[in-house]
Formats: sequence, C-alpha cells, structure tokens
Amino acid sequence: MSKKAKKVVTTFLSAIMLMMILTGSAMPVKAQGIHVINPEPEVYVLAPGETKTLRVPVMAVGYPIYSPIIIADTSGTPYTATQPKLVSPGNNVIYDFEIAKQYIEFDVTVSETAKIGVYTIKLNIFSTD
Repeated sequence: MSKKAKKVVTTFLSAIMLMMILTGSAMPVKAQGIHVINPEPEVYVLAPGETKTLRVPVMAVGYPIYSPIIIADTSGTPYTATQPKLVSPGNNVIYDFEIAKQYIEFDVTVSETAKIGVYTIKLNIFSTD
C-alpha cells in the first residue's frame, strides 16, 4: 500500500472515531469492583453415599448483580451437584444478588467410592449487564 493510501485510510478512520466521540455513542464501562463474598465461610463434612443440601451464605459487594448464572464446578471431586439456586433467608428463590445476605442452595451427592480427603466445590457466578 502506498503512503498516500495509508494517509487516506488513517484520516478516514480518525474522522469516524472523532464523529463517534462527538455524537456521544460512547458507553460507560463499569470497573471490576463487583464481587460476591461468603461472609461466613464454613467447612462441610460429607460421608460416602450421602446426599446433603448445602446453603452457602453470599453477599454482593459494590453493586447488585442481576440475573446471575451459578454453576457448581465439581470436576476432580467425588461429588455431583444439582443446579445451584439463589434463595433469600426466607427460602424464596430470587434472581438478583443484592447487597444483603442471601444463600446459594444446591444438593451434593458423594460417590460411594469416595476416599477421605479435602475436596473443594467451586461456585462460578456469571452475569451480564
């Protein structure tokens, strides 16, 4: 590409960017200051063959999280888990993480052949805004 063509393309792209800035089409971007914390960490003890409902207390910090998708990652563990749901202290299913305390509730089944050990279940929380 010749120097003249590069200058034309650069000028054209610069003009488009300037027009976008002037028309106000920029969208605000949120900082990654929104977190979910467990205010009361707890260790759960399960026996092989046991099924137990776990209620993990959680709280949004920084901003409410709307329509979250919660996935229990049990890879590398002798557990299977049901789809987690977000519940209020009154056991009502809710669909937004608020700044108040709430619970993630799910059932965990331990394999009959599980060996004694410490296994973690990772709760992945995704949300779009």
